[in-house]
Amino acid sequence: MKELTSRERVLKNIRTALLHKSQASYANVDYETNVYTPINDMPELYFAEQFTEQGGKFVFCENEAEALSAIDFLISDCEWKHVVSSTSLYTPQSATTPIIDVAVIAAQGLVARTGSVLIATNVQTALHANNLIIIGYTHQLTNELADAISKYKDVVNLPTSNQLVIITGNTNDKKEVYLFLIDAEINVTDIKN
Repeated sequence: MKELTSRERVLKNIRTALLHKSQASYANVDYETNVYTPINDMPELYFAEQFTEQGGKFVFCENEAEALSAIDFLISDCEWKHVVSSTSLYTPQSATTPIIDVAVIAAQGLVARTGSVLIATNVQTALHANNLIIIGYTHQLTNELADAISKYKDVVNLPTSNQLVIITGNTNDKKEVYLFLIDAEINVTDIKN
């Protein structure tokens, strides 16, 4: 009798397994129960730890005025000349060119478990800037990504021109990602930007 090659043995084992199926040993698996431990203590702190662990820079601000002042200081300190903004909260003082030093964009959701930021934008140039400044609010914090997406869908009808983008920390070695978390309520007009 001819000896089987290793390929033929594998195929024979697969054929046998398909013909003689075993009973499913995990028939009563619960897919609905959350497998993660709950985040009970200060989701802002948990989010900040996860975001900075991924390479992002985190700044906590008590109000919008403090955040705008800190953003202006950062832009001045880093000597960024070409600034664009897709949020009505911040309007840059400089003109834009094809090379964008920094883009200021609004967060639509913040995910504490992963330190991720949910962004809905139709401004592709903002995502291709050398650096990002993201403005978020404490009330946008959720524990899980699915909660952030459903919370966003409840607040805003997503235009077809927008894309949902998830940013986790420093997503590109060439790019610095700053998140300014404001401990205040957001304007409804800013959510749509």
